[in-house]
Amino acid sequence: MDKKHHIAIYTTASIPWLTGTSINPLFRAAYLAKDGEQKVTLVIPWLPLKDQEHVFPSGVKFNSHLEQEKCVRQWLEERTGFASNFSIRFYPGKVIRLSAATQDLPRSLVCNVHGVNPKFLQIGMKTTEKQQNDNQAFSKGVYYIGKMLWSKGYKELLRLLRDHQKELTGLEIDLYGSGEDSAQIEVAF
Repeated sequence: MDKKHHIAIYTTASIPWLTGTSINPLFRAAYLAKDGEQKVTLVIPWLPLKDQEHVFPSGVKFNSHLEQEKCVRQWLEERTGFASNFSIRFYPGKVIRLSAATQDLPRSLVCNVHGVNPKFLQIGMKTTEKQQNDNQAFSKGVYYIGKMLWSKGYKELLRLLRDHQKELTGLEIDLYGSGEDSAQIEVAF
């Protein structure tokens, strides 16, 4: 009888969607399984084809679990330099929106998340310290940091800027990020 511990890691996102929610559990599974001391299973959502087009990068679709698993393992091996030896299982997925402010998708569910990474808090504390010492914390008025997808709020931001341009005279905005809509978004701004 095999006495190895069995570790199951569940996540709500998977490659090819490049988010921390997909990448971090994948690396965790790979490195926990690498030495072979425990059995590891990564459990990821399976999205039907009609939902994949809303979540995955443009043109990326999978007709089967095996196709997606192959993509996940290839992506991982290219970054770790070793073949993974953990199991991948799928569960029927839903799109979980982190707030009602995000794009509404079929079969989606809103699950508000209120946790904050301590690194973001440290950035805020350093900024406050600069401001208290009469140093300019930011060289421009607004920084928009995020994945460059229209669905992340860029259309809404443009509309607000247009609607309030009189009050915002001289406002400069820097955009940081990348994504499949980067070129269009940069032109729009």
